[in-house]
Amino acid sequence: PERTVPVLAAGEGPKTLSLTGEVADGTVLTAGSSPAMVRSAASRIHAAREAAGRTGPHEIVVFLMCAFGDTASALEAEFDAWGFSGERRFAASGDDAAVAEAIAALTDAGATSVILQPLAHDADLAPYADATARVTAIVRAAEPPRP
Repeated sequence: PERTVPVLAAGEGPKTLSLTGEVADGTVLTAGSSPAMVRSAASRIHAAREAAGRTGPHEIVVFLMCAFGDTASALEAEFDAWGFSGERRFAASGDDAAVAEAIAALTDAGATSVILQPLAHDADLAPYADATARVTAIVRAAEPPRP
């Protein structure tokens, strides 16, 4: 490549998260990562980077299950299908503002990017894409200006 390509590694357990901090340019966290889980992962990743003498930014990308509208039963079914319980049953659902709030909770916890993941049974992705665009506008409008 003509430019340096960042390498991201996916991880979930404590040892793997430490390793991603030591060797990768970023870490990808799976869907079902709550803000508390992201905060804990970010802390572990940054501690490992510091111990390894690594400086500079480290991306923390989080997949966020997302369902727009009245989708409580569909979301519960999705959690069950993934085998998520307890704290892992974190997702974004409801109107655009509610989804933007879930994104903000993850970024406040240390995520640098959030990938919205539709539910497995979503057959018509056009309305999902439209809603994602609206949420993107809300999130960007809430960001402080960059220097």
